[in-house]
Amino acid sequence: MYPSAGRVRPTQQNFPRLRSLGVDRPFGKYLIFYQPSVSSTLVIRVLHGAQDFGPILHIDPERDA
Repeated sequence: MYPSAGRVRPTQQNFPRLRSLGVDRPFGKYLIFYQPSVSSTLVIRVLHGAQDFGPILHIDPERDA
């Protein structure tokens, strides 16, 4: 895996270095939210792309462009 491949998602709290990566076929449209580190990758949440994930993960809309 390429941990820096996902999009950076600035949060207001709790999740430093949060990133997201979209997954399509054959699974549908999902977003994987994760935190990469030197030795591993921690999956925080997997959500359907149609969900309003900003409030769930406290993503800062001012900085998430």
